Amino acid sequence: MPTSTKQGGTWKTVDGIHVKDSGTWKEVQNAFIKDGGVWKETHAVTPPSALPAGWTESAISTAVLHPSGSEENAGTWTWRGAGEDIWNKDDQIVFIYNTLSDGQQIDAHIQTLILEGGATGDLEQYSGIYLMARIGLLPGDKMLAIGTNPNANRIQQKKRWENDFVQEANTSPGTYVGVHFRIVRSGGVITTSYSLDGTTYTDLGIAPTIGTADWFAGIAISSHDDATPDYIISTGTMSIT
Repeated sequence: MPTSTKQGGTWKTVDGIHVKDSGTWKEVQNAFIKDGGVWKETHAVTPPSALPAGWTESAISTAVLHPSGSEENAGTWTWRGAGEDIWNKDDQIVFIYNTLSDGQQIDAHIQTLILEGGATGDLEQYSGIYLMARIGLLPGDKMLAIGTNPNANRIQQKKRWENDFVQEANTSPGTYVGVHFRIVRSGGVITTSYSLDGTTYTDLGIAPTIGTADWFAGIAISSHDDATPDYIISTGTMSIT
């Protein structure tokens, strides 16, 4: 059953219970509270998905899902996640995705970006949030992504194609928030680009041939700290057309 807590003198129902274990918040399925001198068991309830129909949130490899998860509300997305890295043959990310078919494009506008409990500047150098397309949900799958690498103050494209190792292309337009990212799939070719104003896009120039199968596309998060974890919290918009 749901658990109730007192907030501002009013009892309110909560959907989950979290406890701190060795400095890390972890979700528990039940807990004991003292009621009239008697310990009674309570049960956490898993909240329903706050993602639109067709969208899924997954932890790939050892990436950790945020207790509150990612959500969309009235067109604005809030992405939350951790993950060790996007590198070599072993992605460790939180991925919020849908399918991307031939003739479609996916757009994302990254509006805010912080480390939970901190600020943008507290993000680790190799952390980032990316618009990503990938052939599957295994850590070493082929993929193409474009996103922000905050503390390096750059926009970064990542590609795992030849030899199964990640290749990178970087550009420094002077900002890494407020940027629009786009992935276009057309005729079996996939491209990435970015825009500072949402109108004029700059193509980063890598367009692998991917065949005819549907891919997955969406937001990928890597905080570069999967052990603690430090969660990235970002807001913006995202759509597939």
